[in-house]
Amino acid sequence: MVKISLKEIPVDRDNEESLTYCDVGGDRLFEIVGDKTVTLGHVFISEDTETPSGIPCKTYINWLELLTVFQNRGFLRPIMNVLSEKFGEIYLSAADRTEEKYRGIGAISMGIDDFTGLEIFRYKKGAR
Repeated sequence: MVKISLKEIPVDRDNEESLTYCDVGGDRLFEIVGDKTVTLGHVFISEDTETPSGIPCKTYINWLELLTVFQNRGFLRPIMNVLSEKFGEIYLSAADRTEEKYRGIGAISMGIDDFTGLEIFRYKKGAR
């Protein structure tokens, strides 16, 4: 199995534009790396915030993107486990096409966000 790690991409906290990339905001940006050399994707994280529906959370995934070649290959659970090891309990919103993937790795539905219409999930490594 591929060893997953996170490589933080520095942002200039004094420059608000550097906290937004491709119209995705967040406090921190990480490259998701496999076997220390291969870029699998990116994840945008907000800390000490709340979900769009107002659930307070320490860590919220604004966006998680895997490169197409790595999608549907079993990388989601190990990536979420690495994120959970680093941040603890994680919240995220999921579109219809990804809801079953998050349920399949043990994420717990917290309900539908009234603002976005997306389902909110909570994930913690080892929780079922």
